[in-house]
Amino acid sequence: MLLDSTHLVANLVLIIMSSLLLGFVGTRVAKILRLPHSVFLVLIGLGLGGILQYSGLYIQEEFTKSFADIMLFVLLPPLIFESAYCFEFKQLKKYIFSIVSLAFPGVVISTLIIGFGLHSIFSFDLVPSLVFGVLISATDPVAVVALFKEVGAPKKLLKLVEGESLFNDGTAIVLYKILIASVAATSFGPGFYVNTLIQITFVVGGGLLVGIIASIAASLLIKLTSETSSAQIGISITTAYLAFIVADHFLHVSGIFATLVVGIYLGHFARMQFNKESYHSMHSIWSFIALAANSVVFLLVGLFVDYSAVWNVLIYAPYVLGIVYVARLIAVPIALLPNNILFKNKKVSLPFQSVLCWGGLRGGLAMALVVLLPADFPHKKEFVALTTIIVLATLLINAVTISKLMKFFKLDILDENNNKIFKQAVNLIYSRFINSFKRSAEEGILSPLVVDNSCKVVLDSSNLSEDRDKDSVFEYRQTLLLEKSFYNHVLEDREISVTAYKTILNDIGRRLSEVKHKPQNEINNFMPSFLQKENTYSILLGLLSNNLHRKHRFNRLVLDLEVLIFNVFVLEKTVKQIGEDSEMKAILDKWTDQTKVQLHDLFMHYPHWAKGIQNSFMAKVLSHSSLSFV
Repeated sequence: MLLDSTHLVANLVLIIMSSLLLGFVGTRVAKILRLPHSVFLVLIGLGLGGILQYSGLYIQEEFTKSFADIMLFVLLPPLIFESAYCFEFKQLKKYIFSIVSLAFPGVVISTLIIGFGLHSIFSFDLVPSLVFGVLISATDPVAVVALFKEVGAPKKLLKLVEGESLFNDGTAIVLYKILIASVAATSFGPGFYVNTLIQITFVVGGGLLVGIIASIAASLLIKLTSETSSAQIGISITTAYLAFIVADHFLHVSGIFATLVVGIYLGHFARMQFNKESYHSMHSIWSFIALAANSVVFLLVGLFVDYSAVWNVLIYAPYVLGIVYVARLIAVPIALLPNNILFKNKKVSLPFQSVLCWGGLRGGLAMALVVLLPADFPHKKEFVALTTIIVLATLLINAVTISKLMKFFKLDILDENNNKIFKQAVNLIYSRFINSFKRSAEEGILSPLVVDNSCKVVLDSSNLSEDRDKDSVFEYRQTLLLEKSFYNHVLEDREISVTAYKTILNDIGRRLSEVKHKPQNEINNFMPSFLQKENTYSILLGLLSNNLHRKHRFNRLVLDLEVLIFNVFVLEKTVKQIGEDSEMKAILDKWTDQTKVQLHDLFMHYPHWAKGIQNSFMAKVLSHSSLSFV
């Protein structure tokens, strides 16, 4: 028994490691062949699986079951975490209504259409048909996100797809488990639907709660291990798995939603708790983990195809595939209809909806869920074969042709506004290099004739001219982004507190948004708290306790001092970077002067606290290992 177990594990590890090797090498081969990486791996898997089956070397059933478990408990958690960690929280808030609509009502609508379609056309039992509908309705995050990044989808479309795929896996698994438990039900009265709604609320809410608890615990542990970058990265990896397994396997709530919360929390709220080395390493390490998981998933999807089972249901396949496509085609517009009516400025256009429909690929999750169906589940053999066909069809048809659809709707080119920004950025790059070359020519380092000819070639090939118009708003935005990058470096070196950093970034966001409504020279720099009206929290503290109010006020003044000092430091650094001839210099000088006046006013308003504020500020900076800066 022990030898059989060892043999099984050894073979399983051999398959996984071989898959990884093929996946890593396949990134280059797929580019040469101009195929999406996922499609290339599926084709390789199909080829290898076909060779094994037609030579009589069938893959053991244990491996098939192991694939489903590996997909759910080994490969899915890091994929969910990586997508959530890298997802821009501001974009999530911006498109949350559209994303939730696609991930929840969208999946339900698609499930109902597919389930009732199979029940009506093929006379399959209703609940098993709904189970098939839900497992095949969720767009796979592995397939969709990787594909859209490869074909270069517009940012809004990419965020909609990423957001939908983040949430709809959780929706699918929750409904899948509830419907599995309902197969034996004989009646579907109001009590059944109320009970189902309660179960969904419990499973989703429980998953979110586990994710919140795991996030707080991970955040505390990351702070505790601030001196060891490898430990901090390790905590993020273990938390992604622990949250999923504890929620799904032990508490029987949604593991996907638990891991999703952990990823969003660490990626946005706790990202700045990582030390400099782990802060920079998180992206590359998690990208590696996601690539490894993608490689195994897609290669095994092709490898585990049972050709004989597929052949037996081939006559039904076109009809079922048609039902699945129609379900997606109906579900997406209906799910997005409330968003398009209520939020005109966030409306999802018809071209975007078309690409969302056609980009609804299916992948490893559908394969894993159908394999995990109980052995005596009605129509299981047919569902396994049909799922295989649908997964392969969406990967081999939709994935290959999605770029043509995007080209048809002109979504593969920049719109007018983004194209203008792109040209301005190119202008900025070329002008800096051209000016640098001309200075070298003036100093005798380079030949003036060669420089002039080369600059002319560059300008002609880029459709630029040396007398091109300057966009003052573009220069304004670029300068503020440069200022922000300096603050990022200061934070990475732990010279500034996270609270001060967030305060400054909020102010930069304010200055960026105000340029839409007022002239640049009328926009003021950061306004410290002592020059503003007291907020509600401070007033309530004053009513409750004078000591608490004084302590809160003192801490706010220390924060003001920290922000103002770093403002002067970074603004002066930004002026040096942009140069004396920049139109932004006057605005930066004005902001610097305003900040220095505010510093003077701070000490004039609170002379009796001046020494304490400065001492507290210096202690805070010293605690962040910033002796050189002080």
